[in-house]
Amino acid sequence: MPQRHPPLACLIAGLALFCAGQIHAGTADTLAFDGRAKTPDGERQAQLLLTCQPEHNNLNLQLVVSGAYPEPQQFDYDAFEGPAPTAGKTKLTVLSVTGAQGKHELRTDIGGWYSAEVQGAFVFSTNQYSAIRRDLADVAAAMAQGESTLSWVQQGYADRLRKIEAAFPFHTAASQRIQATVAGCLAKAKKTKRRP
Repeated sequence: MPQRHPPLACLIAGLALFCAGQIHAGTADTLAFDGRAKTPDGERQAQLLLTCQPEHNNLNLQLVVSGAYPEPQQFDYDAFEGPAPTAGKTKLTVLSVTGAQGKHELRTDIGGWYSAEVQGAFVFSTNQYSAIRRDLADVAAAMAQGESTLSWVQQGYADRLRKIEAAFPFHTAASQRIQATVAGCLAKAKKTKRRP
């Protein structure tokens, strides 16, 4: 189920579970979805965050995965950290939304880092100005079109054979919440030309 929540500092260390609560005045409108991620070393708890800030023309999608090194006997995410200058333009992330409307897929570049706020969490993030680029807005629009599933497949920067895979199903109620959350960003995206 989606939750509205405060910033990343509310993560429960080592579990990648977020505090539930109301959005404070002036903060971004964000939805959070709990799930699981398959890593080369086994399954981990994960969460998908969707944020829309239409006043800043900003749309953000994050995958937060628990169990990161240096926690004892946890997965080493170094192969996924970046981007380095040579990797920054490499599209190692595939976002796929499958539902009644068909399948929408986006291959894109992302940033990846160990969370400074929460020990034991690793963050993958793609951020786009909705008034400049429409491709992430198209993914958000697909998530808002009824029951669907978002699949996130992440290749490593250092070793592309190492992958992290996560899937998040959205029922009708969740889809409606997504639509309400991203409506402002989608409205701005419709006014822009699609970038090649």
